[in-house]
Formats: sequence, structure tokens, C-alpha cells
Amino acid sequence: MSELEKEEKLKQLIGEFSQSMVRDNARLQVFSEGDGDVGGIIGNRQGYLCFGIEMLNAAFAEVETNCNAETGNLSIDPSYLFDSNSAFIPKWLGRREDLKPILNVTPTSAKFILGGVLLILVSGFIFSVIGLITVIKWVLS
Repeated sequence: MSELEKEEKLKQLIGEFSQSMVRDNARLQVFSEGDGDVGGIIGNRQGYLCFGIEMLNAAFAEVETNCNAETGNLSIDPSYLFDSNSAFIPKWLGRREDLKPILNVTPTSAKFILGGVLLILVSGFIFSVIGLITVIKWVLS
């Protein structure tokens, strides 16, 4: 099966899922703690199912080119899933293929990080041994 055939089959399955999903009782709630940098999502089963299907729809939805960052570029509105107690309610979805990775650790940078950590550990061990020898000499004299 070619990649195009796999993609078409996946689109067909997503379409079937979309037609069979029941939105009536789907609920999700986003909450945050403190400054908003820690939080989570609570939802019922139907809410998670609908959210997953909406995310799958977003992967294959046509990207609208005449939209800006404030309105999104996909014709998917996930706001029906989120209740009024949520910390935020997404009103639109956007898709960009040129997003940068959150953390880009290359093998070379990982080696430098590992080398730096090892250098600190070895230096700490050496200084500890020197300090111990100094204290022993001081006690014995």
C-alpha cells in the first residue's frame, strides 16, 4: 500500500469517526495552578474521544491561506468541548508545518552537556580528595 493510499484510508476512517461522534455530552476542562505554568485537562470519556477526533481532523483539514494568527487557519472550532470553568477555551485551531522543535538537542550538543557534567563531577571528586588529605594532615600534625 502506497503512502497516498494509506493517507486516503486514514482520512476515510477519520471521516467515519467524525460522523459517529456524539458531541452532546462531550466535556473537557483545562485548569492551571499558580502562575499558569502548571496545569492539566480533566474530561469525560466522550470529551476525550471528541477531542482526539478533532485533532485527527485538524491533521487533514484544508489550511486556509487568508487567515491570521488571531483566527487560526483551520475550519475547526473545538470550543464546544470546553466548559466555562476552564482556564482557557480554544476558539480556533491552526496548523503550520514549519514549527521548530521545543528542545533541539543534537548528538553533538548532548556530548558537550554530558562532558560538562562529567567534568564537574570529576572536579568535585578531586577537590574532595584534596580536602580530605588536607584535613587528615592537619589532624595528624
